Amino acid sequence: METVKYIRHPYRGKRITSELPDIFAKAMPPGSYYQDVLTVTGLSEHDVLIFTIGKNVYPPNVETSTAFQRWMVLYVVDGTMFCGKQQMGRGDFIIIPPSHSKNFHTKQNHATYYWCTTNDEEVARVLNLCGYSDEKIMVGHSDLVQDVVVEFEKTIYRTIKQCDIRVYLMARFSMIFAYLSANINKTSTTSDQTFKQCLNLIDGMQGNITVDYLAKHAFVSRRYLYSMFKEYKNMSPTEYITSVRMRVADDYLTSTDFSVSKIAELLGYADYTHFTRAYTKFFKIAPSKRRKQDMIDDKKR
Repeated sequence: METVKYIRHPYRGKRITSELPDIFAKAMPPGSYYQDVLTVTGLSEHDVLIFTIGKNVYPPNVETSTAFQRWMVLYVVDGTMFCGKQQMGRGDFIIIPPSHSKNFHTKQNHATYYWCTTNDEEVARVLNLCGYSDEKIMVGHSDLVQDVVVEFEKTIYRTIKQCDIRVYLMARFSMIFAYLSANINKTSTTSDQTFKQCLNLIDGMQGNITVDYLAKHAFVSRRYLYSMFKEYKNMSPTEYITSVRMRVADDYLTSTDFSVSKIAELLGYADYTHFTRAYTKFFKIAPSKRRKQDMIDDKKR
């Protein structure tokens, strides 16, 4: 059984929710900033359906972020905005796979954009038929702005009549995607590039980095981060970060005269004890003994 909800959320105002699109009957005053959203959720013995589609009219210099396990299509019809590092203007769109998360923000002027997200596996099938890969964010440009707007607004602002809602929503999504699929002109952020970016972040910060920080700055979910490190390194992100941290710690111990406390501080450990415990667990030797051992080895050489 699917549950349909209509939501109007004025910017910095009170959210209004209804089971009918009547709340959209009154047009927002010119110059207003708001979000209109249709959400559909369904629970069956086989799966859970989540489908959201909306219109955002946002003021300048506003930032939002989202982390989701769903497909997302976003289309800009007015103004300028950024999706992650991707600048977008009128007619630009981006398709984001479930494995990524993104920050959205307007810049210089306001932005009006439409978007939809879904976890429906049928969407993945449609996109794969068009040559779309789960691993990639894809961007493009379509000048058919009015046609795309009409398809979005048909879905958001009309009552869903008694029918198979999942079939209806797939038809709406397919129609929107039909206007965009022929205009995909660039592919970015493959898993190889993303993984390289993660390694650079970890190495650049000498392992003094958290998994949450890494996921946020690589624009991926923790789940995707974990699967990527398992694929490339056969270890979790935490295990790899720890290995880098310990490697740097060992370099400090054997090539500088920094105290153990100083090394712990440089690598972001709360105190000497936490660092000593982590180092000993990793190398099976205490940092103080490791330094003495290295000094003995130097004398022998």
